[in-house]
Amino acid sequence: MESHLASVRERMSHDVLPTDRWPLFDIRVTVVDGGRTRVHIGLDLLIFDVWSLRLFFREWQALYEEPDAPLPAPGVGFRDYVTEAARLAEGPSYEAAREYWKRRVDTLPAGPELPLAAPVESIRAPRFRRLASRLDAPAWERIRERAAALGVTPSAVLIAAYATVLGRWARSPHFSLNIPTFNRLPLHPDIEQVIGDFTSVTLLEIDLSAARGTADLAARIQRQLWADLEHRSYSGVRVLRDLAQRRGATDGLLKPPWSSPAPAVRPATAAPTCRWGGWGSGSTASPRPRRSCWTTRSGRRTRGSRSTGTPWRSCSRRVWWRRCSRRTAGCWASWPRTRVCGSRGRGRCCLAGHAALVEAANATDGPVPEGLLYSGVLERAGERPGKTAVVAADGVLSYGELRDRACAVAQRLRELGVGPDRLVGVALPKGRAQIVAVLGVLLAGGAYLPIDPELPTERQNYLLDHGQVRIVLTGGEDGPGRTWPEGIRCLRVDLGEEVPAGAAPPEQVQQPSDLAYVIYTSGSTGLPKGVAVSHRAALNTCADVSERFSVGPRDVVLGLSSLSFDLSVYDVFGVLGAGGTLVLPRPGSGRDPGHWLELVVEHGVTVWNSVPSADGDAGRARGGGRGRGCAAVGAAVG
Repeated sequence: MESHLASVRERMSHDVLPTDRWPLFDIRVTVVDGGRTRVHIGLDLLIFDVWSLRLFFREWQALYEEPDAPLPAPGVGFRDYVTEAARLAEGPSYEAAREYWKRRVDTLPAGPELPLAAPVESIRAPRFRRLASRLDAPAWERIRERAAALGVTPSAVLIAAYATVLGRWARSPHFSLNIPTFNRLPLHPDIEQVIGDFTSVTLLEIDLSAARGTADLAARIQRQLWADLEHRSYSGVRVLRDLAQRRGATDGLLKPPWSSPAPAVRPATAAPTCRWGGWGSGSTASPRPRRSCWTTRSGRRTRGSRSTGTPWRSCSRRVWWRRCSRRTAGCWASWPRTRVCGSRGRGRCCLAGHAALVEAANATDGPVPEGLLYSGVLERAGERPGKTAVVAADGVLSYGELRDRACAVAQRLRELGVGPDRLVGVALPKGRAQIVAVLGVLLAGGAYLPIDPELPTERQNYLLDHGQVRIVLTGGEDGPGRTWPEGIRCLRVDLGEEVPAGAAPPEQVQQPSDLAYVIYTSGSTGLPKGVAVSHRAALNTCADVSERFSVGPRDVVLGLSSLSFDLSVYDVFGVLGAGGTLVLPRPGSGRDPGHWLELVVEHGVTVWNSVPSADGDAGRARGGGRGRGCAAVGAAVG
């Protein structure tokens, strides 16, 4: 019997009823035993709002208790209401609302960008599972009392707590929420007895960085929400259409991963009671994972329907829900002693008693390391010149060899006038010569600009022109027909040439505030933009990472990242500055996790520094578990 019940529920919970045929609901009954029955109810929310659901069950219960009970039909239908509401929308209030949203459409932020393991659009068959938690009645009553004392509504408090929790994981503290509202206009005396979907949505702007605490955030939200609701005759759907016309897309606003608590709810006392028996289980399927809140007579309840196809990164379903619910409950129960804290107001919900702990954990201030980005590499070369520094497919370099060859490159560059804040292009594939080149540029007093040889020639030339580069270091293998733009001088980094041992670098001419490198963005949202980083900033990051993960001379890092990606800076200068060994995969193996694992085993890699997706690729290559190659990796950075 249990198997049958589970099977029926599984089928009905994700049934999509055809919208062009009646009915848009599915009701089934299973006779269990001893005269007991289990009722399975599937309702399409295209034709129901929350109040309509209550009407539906209240009338059903009336007929259940008295099959011949009279149920008078309302004097108006949903279609009549829609027609009349559309006619009223053409008045002055509609025009005023349209102008209000037209003024705000250019500055309205996108929805909260949260960390998902996969894009929502890639999920072909999402499955939903309901999870729930409860805030007891005394705690909820305390919140209502505090809200009244501060002059804000409970709904504003809930949205503030909800936004604070979202801000804990959102990329930006400035985002919009899709707020559902009840919009059942009093156009007929019987309108309260009509079943239909009367809900509307409004796009509520949230800025956690501007709030001084959760109480202040609730007050700001209430003011903004009231202003928005004054202009609700121009619906959120229309605003989204305007955004599509203005920006060309509304991706970020159409897919906030939650629907928020409704700011205008019916009184809980109006909810019909049910005496049929216990409620079994429920599920709500929607295009996005959903979280919602409502009041019951016994307290405030939080529930969510989470799509198992879009898991939070590195989080199980239960861990994900437990974290959200506990954090939300903590914010609610301690409000208004809760404040929004964390770096740059990123919306971390911080209880007053935990503020000191949070601030201590985030107190990362310390002395900025002295020197330049390459200083540690030269020091390690002086201490242990024979130790292996770089391992690549084309050979091995000791610290002494790396220093000597980089000094030879630096001398040539200095003779050509390279100095502080002068960019030198490095157009070499991953290998020993690439490391020699970047170190040589810095020793010469300049700053390096990675030019990936696999980029289209047009893109390479754009980077050279925009970066005002006049010298490019190459490997002499630029491909057939490769010609550099006029005015560009190419120097070949030839590891076959003899260089004097124990060479000294040119006299230092740059300061810690001078440029160390410039890395350009991918240009996916337009033209590439150069990110300029000083020696002081880059060295500070490298020193901090090495200290946090205790990276030292015994460590070996796998340098997966392209030189055009900022993670490579730590691979080269962080690990080598700490006296470790840098292992480089062969050129062109950026999509070959099997090769990466071979290198991990062969060279005893202890530090993995990459984007999370590369780690996931490696995990799949080793069969989803920790293979013997990765068992020795002691630190994962990135």
